Amino acid sequence: LVDLSGGHGQISQALAKHTQNLTFTIRDLSHVVEQGRAALPSESKGQISFETQNFKKPQPSKKLPYAYLISRCLRNWSDCHSAVILRDLVPGLKTSSKVLVWDSVLVDRPVKKLSEKFNLQQDFIMATIQMARTDRWKSLDNLYS
Repeated sequence: LVDLSGGHGQISQALAKHTQNLTFTIRDLSHVVEQGRAALPSESKGQISFETQNFKKPQPSKKLPYAYLISRCLRNWSDCHSAVILRDLVPGLKTSSKVLVWDSVLVDRPVKKLSEKFNLQQDFIMATIQMARTDRWKSLDNLYS
């Protein structure tokens, strides 16, 4: 499994604890990969590896993975940029490969519980800081085309 933009590999580490027959490759920017390698627990080193790769570039077509995991990443980008990220997976896919997207979905009602406000706060942050598209704001892609 390739954990695309997987940071220090927290999700892959959690998944690795529940399987022995699956290996994980975290692909991220070089400085993140260096930090992830340094922080990786010794018991995970045989099952988890790191590669430097920008997810905004086509994925390598050598050693095709069974699956890509994109966790909490696409929400940071507009629809146009998300489509490019997904399109750039194609060179690295087998016909049987899976693309797994793990993200949160906002509820369609007023948010009253503190536990539900985290996703809403992240939604606001992505829209204001990174100008990502959310269900609450119009896409700003036309400003940068």
